[in-house]
Amino acid sequence: MLRLIYGSEFVTRGRDFVLVMTAGALSYLGLSAVFLLSAAQILRVQVWLYAANTIGGIVCGLLLVPVWGIAGAAIAQVVANLLQAAVSYAFLKRSLFRSP
Repeated sequence: MLRLIYGSEFVTRGRDFVLVMTAGALSYLGLSAVFLLSAAQILRVQVWLYAANTIGGIVCGLLLVPVWGIAGAAIAQVVANLLQAAVSYAFLKRSLFRSP
């Protein structure tokens, strides 16, 4: 499929392509939680969510890119987006589903 759409150069990077798509899916999960937080008017925490994503991406990128190149960058993005999604859903759970 990659060969048909992008040419033979991308076929050897199929694993990296899957990692980038995984990072995208995780990004959508994290953003859906952020939108729910916005709808619930829980706004202050969003700065921390984006900071977690940014810092996680930078730290992982600095550690992984020199070793694994483009695959390291894709893994760093997966980790950063997973961190944002996990923290977002933790804040949602804590804020919206409190016991009385």
